Amino acid sequence: MSTRVLRPFLRRLIGAIAAVAALGAAATVALAQPSTDWRDYTAVARDTLIIGGNIEVMGNFGVVEPGGSLQVGVRTTVRGPVGAPDSSFVAADRVTVGPLASVTDVFANALALRQGAVVRGVQGPVTLPLLVLPPLPPAIDDPCTLSASNVVVPSGTTLGIGPGCYRKLRVVRSGRVELDPGTYNFLRWRLDDGAQVAARPGGSWC
Repeated sequence: MSTRVLRPFLRRLIGAIAAVAALGAAATVALAQPSTDWRDYTAVARDTLIIGGNIEVMGNFGVVEPGGSLQVGVRTTVRGPVGAPDSSFVAADRVTVGPLASVTDVFANALALRQGAVVRGVQGPVTLPLLVLPPLPPAIDDPCTLSASNVVVPSGTTLGIGPGCYRKLRVVRSGRVELDPGTYNFLRWRLDDGAQVAARPGGSWC
C-alpha cells in the first residue's frame, strides 16, 4: 500500500478508535452508581431530604428508600470539597432542583429541574434502596430531648452552646450556632436560609 493511500486509511482508523473510546467512556459514566457506603455522605435520609435555599453545601446527599424524595432549595449550590468542587452528587428516587440551584451529578429515577436550575455533571438512574443504614446509637431515643429546653438563635446573631441535651434547635435566617466540644442530643433542627452550624474540633452529637 502506498504512503498516499496509507495516510487517509490511518486517519480513518484513528478516528474510529477515538469514537469507540468515547463510546466506552460514555457507557462507563452511564453505568456509574452512587456510593453504597453511608460514610461517603454529608447527609442521608430514609425517605425525605430537603436542602434549604440560598446556601452552599459540600459533599454527597442521598435518600435511601424507593419513593423517597430529595429537594434542593432555590439558589443553593451543592459542590464537592475544597480542591475537588465537582466531586459531589445527589441521589434519590425523586430529585427536585430548585430555581437557580446548582448540583454536580444527579442519580434519580425522576428528575425535576426548576427554572434556571443547573446540573453541572452527569445524570443517570439510581438503584434502590440506596444503601443500608447502620443501627442508630442508643442515645437517639434518650427521653431527655422531650422535656429539655429549646435553643433559638436570632437572625444575624451568633450563639455558642455547650454539650448537653436539648429539645429543638432553630437558627433563624443568617444566624450561627457554635457547638463546643462534647456530646449533644437534639430532638430536631430547623435551619433557615443562610443559617450556619459550626462544630469546634472534638465535638460530636446525635
